[in-house]
Amino acid sequence: MRGKIATLLLFLFTLGFGFQCKTKTPVYKTQTTQYRVQQDASTFSNGNSLSFIQPYKDSLNKSMNTVLVFSKQALTKELPEGNLGNYCADACLRQAETICKKMNLEKPDFCFLNHGGLRASLPKGNITIGNVFELMPFENEVVYLKVSKSILDSILNYTAIKGGAPVSGIKFQLKNNSVAEVVIRDRTIDTNREFLIITSDYIANGGDGYSFLKTEKTISLGIKVRDALMSDLKNIGDNKDSLFAEKDGRIIKI
Repeated sequence: MRGKIATLLLFLFTLGFGFQCKTKTPVYKTQTTQYRVQQDASTFSNGNSLSFIQPYKDSLNKSMNTVLVFSKQALTKELPEGNLGNYCADACLRQAETICKKMNLEKPDFCFLNHGGLRASLPKGNITIGNVFELMPFENEVVYLKVSKSILDSILNYTAIKGGAPVSGIKFQLKNNSVAEVVIRDRTIDTNREFLIITSDYIANGGDGYSFLKTEKTISLGIKVRDALMSDLKNIGDNKDSLFAEKDGRIIKI
């Protein structure tokens, strides 16, 4: 009997000791308060935020309103070619040629961009930095590729399926989603050489359906497409010339 009592006392002692050693779970009380902020003119005009950002806002507005060049006509998107796409491809190719020369790269054969990447028209009259940001709001960079004849064929055939694209330095015909009469730099295609192409890193990385370019090696020219356009427009303006671009039959749908 004494043994049973001793065992019971030991069990109760162990149980009590275990409860004492058990870590208590902390209980937290939280309280949430909601505030409504009325976003009207008086809310911000009375604070310091507006006065702090105003100089930067004024500087940005001034920069965006800087005139680069005067255009004799509006430049708009069209397929298979349009004066806007023609100008943008020409401008990128001109800028790329200058950079390639400095980088000791061979002169590129042609340039192609994607039609959907041009997001706005350029107006008739003064063209500003803000207009170029609206046209090209993306951070895409200009890149240089060296491709085989088979890759060139893929580029042209896919461009034909899409109904055209902004191109420069190349002319061809579109017929039933295929290309014909391809001329690069006023020369017919030599199948035994590689082709040097200027495009955007977005396309070179497989964007807009050009997935077959993802495995091709690219060289960055260190300039954004938008900056290439602005540099070209500024050069035209600095030379006291007006911007003029037209459809010249570089892509003909037959």
